[in-house]
Amino acid sequence: MVEEFDAVLWFPSAISEKLGLALIREMGRDPRFAEALKEQLSKAPRDSAKAEMQILSLALEGRIEPVGDAISDRLAQALQDWLRSL
Repeated sequence: MVEEFDAVLWFPSAISEKLGLALIREMGRDPRFAEALKEQLSKAPRDSAKAEMQILSLALEGRIEPVGDAISDRLAQALQDWLRSL
C-alpha cells in the first residue's frame, strides 16, 4: 500500500494495521478507489499524522461491506455495482 501511495502519503508509519487492511481491502474491491484517494490526499491540507489519518478514514466512511457465508463474491460485486448506480 505504501508503494501505491508513496508520492502522496506524508505519514505512512502512522497508518494502523486495521486502517491499512481496510484500505487494501477497498482497493481490491473498487479499482477506482486508489486513484480517488490519491487525488483527495494530493489536494487536502494536512500538517500532522492525525490529519492524514482522518482523510484516510473518511475515504472509507459510508462504504458497505457485505459479509457472511451466504455472500458470494459475485453477489457482493453486484450489490456494490447497484449501490454505485444510485
